[in-house]
Amino acid sequence: MTVRILKFGGSSFRNAEDYNFIASHIVRRLSSDADRIVVIVSAMSGITESLKQLALSVNERCGRAALDAVLTSGEVVSVGLLEAALEQHSVAVSSLFGYSLGVWVSSGFNRASIEAINRSPLRNALETSQVVIVAGAQGVDRSGRISMLGRNSSDLTAVIAADIVGSGSCEIYSDVCGIYTADPHLVKGARLVPEISHTCVSRMARHGAKVLHYGALEYASSRGIVITCKSLRPREVVGTHVAATGDVATVVVDRSATRLTLMIVSNG
Repeated sequence: MTVRILKFGGSSFRNAEDYNFIASHIVRRLSSDADRIVVIVSAMSGITESLKQLALSVNERCGRAALDAVLTSGEVVSVGLLEAALEQHSVAVSSLFGYSLGVWVSSGFNRASIEAINRSPLRNALETSQVVIVAGAQGVDRSGRISMLGRNSSDLTAVIAADIVGSGSCEIYSDVCGIYTADPHLVKGARLVPEISHTCVSRMARHGAKVLHYGALEYASSRGIVITCKSLRPREVVGTHVAATGDVATVVVDRSATRLTLMIVSNG
């Protein structure tokens, strides 16, 4: 049985119609190269930050446990919307959330670390469903409270899912088709990198590049999982394979840095 792992970030979900667009893509994959598909979803674009501001408006010193409860609701909504979209295609679907996926974490809310993984929930769901939708970036601590694995950590959930089902690879979709030598939105002439190592991309991520979650890269490297970066618009494009080898020179631009322009004024 061929199982594909597909992860869609917030940039894939900018409006309600995007859920129908992604659902149609999933159905096409089922008819072409997959018997089962695990779909990891992030919150709709901008929702997580809106939820954070909402929580802070209630209590500007909102504790991490309460904040995680609020923030993770964005992924829960995305799961429900994608499931609703897939129902129109008569596809057998089931969903897993932080409390049912089997990823046990520490109580370090918003920065929880993985302590144990129960492989049964996802494997059991795949026995009865063509598509299993998983809320990204979520785990549960020993007290049963939901915790975030960190901001933008749905990539990590995707790699964990690939490890659980033994697929050896996962596909991560975003608004750019892959990893570039620099941020293509900021640097004209940045080149797409077809192949690059986990280590190299992890180094980029730790220095502020908005590429892949560094925890996902470390986990993928330790398990030998290949991450394929893709985009769907205007058509499906395979951009970058992240695997064991491939060292590439890159430039990371810190968007938060302050730029000063100095001028020499002559008194003569």
